[in-house]
Amino acid sequence: MDTSETYIKMSEKSPLQEDKILEDGDYITTWPQFRADGAASIISKFAPLGKNIGKRIKEVSPLWICLFRQDQLQAMVSDDIYQLLKDFSDWRLDSRISRYTSADKYNSMEQLWHAFVVQEKYGKVWDGGDWI
Repeated sequence: MDTSETYIKMSEKSPLQEDKILEDGDYITTWPQFRADGAASIISKFAPLGKNIGKRIKEVSPLWICLFRQDQLQAMVSDDIYQLLKDFSDWRLDSRISRYTSADKYNSMEQLWHAFVVQEKYGKVWDGGDWI
């Protein structure tokens, strides 16, 4: 699981946060402090119990940030693994967005898949500081 400052910023500003329904096994952080290596020092695997299950994350706390797992991101696009891989590969090779998918911009599979999902669902790309 990517707990880097970059991924937390991507996640915090992501349009995916608005519709996120809490479920068992979510990774949640709240305005973390970062260690010298760039990883968040306050990350917990959150199992929302009772009244929080099924609620939108921002209804429970506007400060919570869900760090989406790769499997969650992939499920947002397709449940057909072959179509998912084809679409991801086509997106990665698309010259129109190649500057946003360069190796120096994304340092984990979560970052790369998050960028793919947001572009597919909302037509936005991560410019290193915001979704545009």
